[in-house]
Amino acid sequence: TEAALIATISTGIPDTEMPGFKIIDERQKRLIAAYVKSLMQARAATKVPGNPVSGKRLFEGKGACLQCHTVGQAGGRLGPDLSFIASQRGPEYLRESIVDPNKQVPNTYSTINIVERDGARRTGVLLNQDSYSIQFLDTHEKLVSRRTSELRELLVDRTSLMPNYSGVFTAGELDNIVSYLSTLRSRGAN
Repeated sequence: TEAALIATISTGIPDTEMPGFKIIDERQKRLIAAYVKSLMQARAATKVPGNPVSGKRLFEGKGACLQCHTVGQAGGRLGPDLSFIASQRGPEYLRESIVDPNKQVPNTYSTINIVERDGARRTGVLLNQDSYSIQFLDTHEKLVSRRTSELRELLVDRTSLMPNYSGVFTAGELDNIVSYLSTLRSRGAN
């Protein structure tokens, strides 16, 4: 409701990064609340083709997406948590991410490849890097921390570990998966 949005703008949300804005006057709060409501209505009005039940089966089965992504309490940690992805991204972005995962890779999911002094190679998702060390989650979801001086090679690139599914799913299957992902709006989603 408008009143709930204005209260959130005024006081923030405890234990989150959302602060309260006491310096904004009531008129500005009402305008912001109206804008947020218009965004919510536009997102809700978007009709997504496909069958979300079939999409969930494809997501968990043929796509094996839970190996890397979390939905609710299930899944892996190498990819983004998708539990509330529909409240963050629209259907077009979701489809594009499935068929062209390298188009927009957030820094937090950059791929890292290292070669250790003994020749061992490891690949994963970059967590942190400074002048002296690097930390990443390898493809087995193990936390790896190395001093850069211990490495023979270190390559961080803006590609995704996610495979390109453009030839894996039919157009109808893609519709189903995007339809399923478009239902994920909360951490408790399943």
